[in-house]
Amino acid sequence: MKAGEGYVIFCEDIRAEAAGRSTIVGVFSEDIIFSSDFPNTMPKLGVQSNVYVDALALPNNMTLRVEASWQEEPVAELEIDLSDEIKEHMLDDYPSRYPRDPLSTFDSVPRILSIVTVFPLFEVPQQGMLRVVCNYDGSEYLLGRKLIRAAAASRSEEQSDESESILIE
Repeated sequence: MKAGEGYVIFCEDIRAEAAGRSTIVGVFSEDIIFSSDFPNTMPKLGVQSNVYVDALALPNNMTLRVEASWQEEPVAELEIDLSDEIKEHMLDDYPSRYPRDPLSTFDSVPRILSIVTVFPLFEVPQQGMLRVVCNYDGSEYLLGRKLIRAAAASRSEEQSDESESILIE
């Protein structure tokens, strides 16, 4: 993967633990499915965005945006300041923490920058898509997306009314 690309974990909650660890609770591996129709409210929505970076060539800042298809404005837009202090911290124990590769010249120092966002009482007015986008060094990268929908009443009803089915590209 190249710098700016990454992935997202959508879950019910993310809890900070000792020594910089996190506990991720209720990971949504597929769609986020409500048992009742819309509107709905999630007690919490956790979003852990993991962005691949090169610690030797970090831009001064990056933007992380959480978007919802049911509204024009982003749900959240985070400006992340990648100050010299953060850059130095990413290099502190490199390469001592990693075995020396005799073929490597250390022209790059790959790291994963994790950004945790927890939304309390996340309102979902209708079915739709959540997207997480990273603007890194002037380029935009889609880190992940998740469909939010209501559960189908039954499999036979789903098959008999295909005109209302949802296709995800």
